[in-house]
Amino acid sequence: MTIDKDEVLAFATFLMGELPKRTGASWARVEIDGFFFNRYLNPKLLSAIKLARSNLKEQKTKNVGTEPTISDRETGIEHPYAHVSALEIGSEYGVRWDYVECAIDHNWPVAFKRSQHHLDYETGVYKVLIYSQLKKEDKFLLKERYEGFLSHLSSASPIRLLGGANIKSEMSGNPRFLQIQSSWPMASSRVFVQVVNEELKAHGPGLLSGGSAETTIREWTVYLLADRCSLSNREAIGLWNEKVADRHAYSMLEESFTSSGEIQFSRDKANLVSRIAHYEEYLLPP
Repeated sequence: MTIDKDEVLAFATFLMGELPKRTGASWARVEIDGFFFNRYLNPKLLSAIKLARSNLKEQKTKNVGTEPTISDRETGIEHPYAHVSALEIGSEYGVRWDYVECAIDHNWPVAFKRSQHHLDYETGVYKVLIYSQLKKEDKFLLKERYEGFLSHLSSASPIRLLGGANIKSEMSGNPRFLQIQSSWPMASSRVFVQVVNEELKAHGPGLLSGGSAETTIREWTVYLLADRCSLSNREAIGLWNEKVADRHAYSMLEESFTSSGEIQFSRDKANLVSRIAHYEEYLLPP
């Protein structure tokens, strides 16, 4: 799939300047990976957002002057249509629902979540992949999701929650993520959350490795220019340095010799390709 180079450069410029000003947010590497991956390499997500946007427009046409809502099947409470659609899409695609809601309304980029939850009800295995230090709301969600998992298991057959239980954790390579798994005999939510906090304290610094937000934007931009816009590495680096770079340019030589910037990008590209393969395996729905 060929991508327009000017669109890639405009998107990178937006992420480097305008979006941080509007949101006041700072992003983890996995969130920036999500911005680019979901915009250029995740057509199913884009189709889901496009459909939700089209349905919202149709609902607004039918209900002029009022905000379209959906009634909760269990409680009967009315919720904004865009909010409910965003929650459903966020859950299915492993992306942040709040950014999906902005994408439906304003076509904003969509970030991956800082943690991904994999629930296997048949075998009774709960697995969480943590890509960055968790915010308060992320930890609340983790506790809520795990308690819901236990509740589902106990509804099928009574379970006894143990203090020690069977919890495993490990750090994996690229992207850097902490994997924590709970299986039979199940731990209580209190014990599980405690283990997560302890593992984050022990391994948290490793989750922060990999460079700044700006260098992550740089490697994605040059990768897309070279891989999807039919440019050479040197041409892609030149465009980044000229149009976007600011303080984050790749070092280049005027001569035909390979520069340190090209060598650095080769390393960045190999690292990024590995992360893309991981996201395709773990985050894309079947």
